[in-house]
Amino acid sequence: MGHLAPLQLAGVMLCWLLGVALQYQQTYLFNGRDQSGIAIAGALMVLMTTHVFFRHQRSHSPGLLQQFFVCVAATMLGWGYTQWQATSRWEMRWPDRLETQSVLVTGQIDSMPKTQEWGQQFEVRVDKFQLDGQQCYAGQQWGFAPGKCPERILLNWGQAPDHLLRWRVKLHAPDGLMNPGGFDAQRHAFVMGIRAQGKVSKKGKNDQAESAIMLADAKAWEAGQIDRWRHQVAQKIVAHVPSKDMAGLLVGLTVGQQSAIGPELWNTFRNTGIAHLVSISGVHITMLGWLMGWIAGALWRLSPQLMHLAPAVTVTRTATLFGALGYAIFAGWGVPAQRTVWMLALVIGIRQSGRRWPFLLVLLLAAVGVTLFDPWALVQASFWLSFAAVGLLMLASERTLALPDAGWMASLKNGINELWRTQWVATLGLAPLTLIFFQTLSVVGFLTNLVCIPLFTLLIAPLSLLGMVWPGAWDLSASLLETAIAFLTPLAQHPAALWQGQEVSVWAAGLAMLGIAWFLMPLPKRWRLMAWPSLLFLLWPNSMSQTWPAPVSGQVQVVAADIGQGTAVLIRTHRHALLYDTGARYSDTSDMGLRVLVGMLRTMGVMRLDEMLISHADTDHVGGAASVLANVPVAVLRSSLPANHSLFQAPSIGGRPSIVTCLAGQRWHWDGVDFEVLYPPENISITELEAEGNNATSCVLRIQAQAKQVLLTGDIEAKQEAQLLMDNSAKLRSTILLVPHHGSKTSSTSDFLAAVSPEMAVIQSGKRNRYGHPHPKVVARYQGMGVALVNTADCGAWLWQSDRPSTGKCWRENLSFYWQN
Repeated sequence: MGHLAPLQLAGVMLCWLLGVALQYQQTYLFNGRDQSGIAIAGALMVLMTTHVFFRHQRSHSPGLLQQFFVCVAATMLGWGYTQWQATSRWEMRWPDRLETQSVLVTGQIDSMPKTQEWGQQFEVRVDKFQLDGQQCYAGQQWGFAPGKCPERILLNWGQAPDHLLRWRVKLHAPDGLMNPGGFDAQRHAFVMGIRAQGKVSKKGKNDQAESAIMLADAKAWEAGQIDRWRHQVAQKIVAHVPSKDMAGLLVGLTVGQQSAIGPELWNTFRNTGIAHLVSISGVHITMLGWLMGWIAGALWRLSPQLMHLAPAVTVTRTATLFGALGYAIFAGWGVPAQRTVWMLALVIGIRQSGRRWPFLLVLLLAAVGVTLFDPWALVQASFWLSFAAVGLLMLASERTLALPDAGWMASLKNGINELWRTQWVATLGLAPLTLIFFQTLSVVGFLTNLVCIPLFTLLIAPLSLLGMVWPGAWDLSASLLETAIAFLTPLAQHPAALWQGQEVSVWAAGLAMLGIAWFLMPLPKRWRLMAWPSLLFLLWPNSMSQTWPAPVSGQVQVVAADIGQGTAVLIRTHRHALLYDTGARYSDTSDMGLRVLVGMLRTMGVMRLDEMLISHADTDHVGGAASVLANVPVAVLRSSLPANHSLFQAPSIGGRPSIVTCLAGQRWHWDGVDFEVLYPPENISITELEAEGNNATSCVLRIQAQAKQVLLTGDIEAKQEAQLLMDNSAKLRSTILLVPHHGSKTSSTSDFLAAVSPEMAVIQSGKRNRYGHPHPKVVARYQGMGVALVNTADCGAWLWQSDRPSTGKCWRENLSFYWQN
């Protein structure tokens, strides 16, 4: 190779990654397979033409023009390859016409079941579908609809038996909530190959027997053996360890099932910066592989005879790879785990071949290899965290592998020094990425990782795995976990434990990531420190770098969150924020405050709430409030809740909020914006209203920003609407109306709508909700008045700002990709 070869190779790999990234930007896959073939064929033609055209060049190093054409071809290949993969997967979509029909599915559970509040959730490897006498095997063309039958589906059921079964199920295309900073369930399902999801149909008293028929013992199938083994190990841990919290942690550390870890423990681990140690992520697999390699290398160096058989460097690298591989397989062999192993294999293979490739070139080759295996890796946070972790491993291991054998004492000292070095480099190196993707950074993370990385990596994780052979190891591991939690809890509860960031613009995130890349490069320390100024826009965002800047003074911003069946609306002025309702609560470990609102507030840069207003006591309005209080400082809690409601005793971060009873006539002024409560009436007690039901106590809030008005109505019904018309009819006219009671037929009377006369009406309801909201007659009533209507079930979160001449923006449309369409 000429002296420019490494640079040219880096350019080709960057162009491949550019082609892969460009393919993500598509909204639809029109003629996807044809486009893919044209792109790949065109790339090959460009390469052949370039070779023929420049073959008579005397220089061994191709010129810039030739390099340009090669990069064009690499971009086309990256785009075409990803397009081909996406088209193949997209074809196996669930037909809309089958969404409400019961279908017979024959298949086998092919994943470790996850325990949810409604039962268990698991993936099914499909054999065939049957409907109305027709059948379609997985991967075959539908006989009555376009596309192919899905090969994998996701089911909810009360139990997950270990057999080949036939279920009667109701399926629909994968969907999920869509909010700023929220989890993209559709993308996740697409990446995992899940093309339909649903639940087992219930039929009569004996629904388990009638809706699921065992066809054969699952042992006759090769698939799912490891997952069954993992499930058995998880059940043994739960049976052996008396503490539910400790058992859940051990299950997560041993078999990679984190659903058993409670939200309070997760908050403790996130606030102290060690969440990566209690979940089997790419970082965890990398570190365990590094530990296995270090132990193997240290033991190998103790024997001169073994050193003659094979170099300790080779043994260290081989043990690192196989240690990571074994742990990844047992952890479920998920996409992040597979990605990490492939990256390690590429890196170790290059090092073992004796080639001294530049550091950046090795990482680029690893990235290309990962995208060949998983074309959608670049859009996932776990890719970047795993990628950075492997890069940090390479930095940390270079000196270790090059050290001579200097006796066991020197080896032990060297190991401790390298563990220290790896810890602080990993903490500093991964911190900016954590802030970019999750908008939080643990201030105490360096201290806690200093203690917990050795504790978890050298003791707790190995003991958890040893427990499969000797169950007593689980007791030791649980004791160590209890000690660790006792150390972490007071740190996690400190108000200054967490640095709250916010989502920043692409250019600011890109600048920060370039700074991280510079920091990772093998340069002198003083040069690497020059990277930190690039993080200023990330650590202290301003109006230029913020994705969600607050409105200017005198204007208001409204975000109707997509929280399923319930209400939650964020109101922002220039320097203040109010949250109206908090969505539903489903169980002790699941509510919309924790699942959606806390993350959305952090993403949008809302560090504290000046007020939380809870309209009334229905669980789909107050259910997430306790989680919000526990994670976001709240100054004032205004509500019509009864005095003995449990929310008033819920733990809160940043001090207890002031408690105010919501009554008509209350007014306040923020940043040029007026707020006024219109209902419930001041002359009727909340207790009297409660006799008519919780809905009768709903707080109605009016917001006025110059010439624009917003009316938030809770679950008021016809009687309360009539009361508003009688008491405040002149104040009801509004630009934006939050549709009362999610579009129930008991609300939105004609007289009330005539008085409000909204330009835009917003419904917050759940997709396929059991109440039938919004009612068709109510929808027709709004449409008959010429009111623009939007439903968060279809729109995702809805965003509107008073100083912009528009009807708002649907978050689902803002992030419209082919995996959603």
